[in-house]
Amino acid sequence: MGNKITNIILVFMLSLLMPSACKKARYKIVNKPGTNESQETKEFTDQPQDEQRSPASFYFEATPGTTQPNKDIKISAHCETSLSHHIEWSLGDDSAKSEGTTITHSYAEIGSYDIVGTCVLEDGRRLQTQVRINIVDETNNNGQNPNQRPTQKSPIQKL
Repeated sequence: MGNKITNIILVFMLSLLMPSACKKARYKIVNKPGTNESQETKEFTDQPQDEQRSPASFYFEATPGTTQPNKDIKISAHCETSLSHHIEWSLGDDSAKSEGTTITHSYAEIGSYDIVGTCVLEDGRRLQTQVRINIVDETNNNGQNPNQRPTQKSPIQKL
């Protein structure tokens, strides 16, 4: 019985000192039917603990933030994480969804468009943020400089 307690204490101490290196252990002591003897069963799992999930942050920039129709806008993503990931874009018009860290897009019509960027992590978690882009008429923009907002930065999302 002393060795069993020693083993349990050792596993517990290791899990405190090196949680990422230790496997979860479950112990079960079963009494053999018709005897006073007991049998020990051990089960180990490699399941990651939720508190050990990799942190991540994501934002993007669109340059320029205000422009005229049919002028390119450069959209650049910044996803900081140790995990593999990819970036998905919804551009707020009728265009197909796009993927990539940096893309360019132009809008044919005057108006405001919400660009939504999503950083999809390999473990399935998603970080999403957005900015509004304004497309103005070069000849009638109410006295505003079309490049009034040279860069539009989205809010930073964190996990």
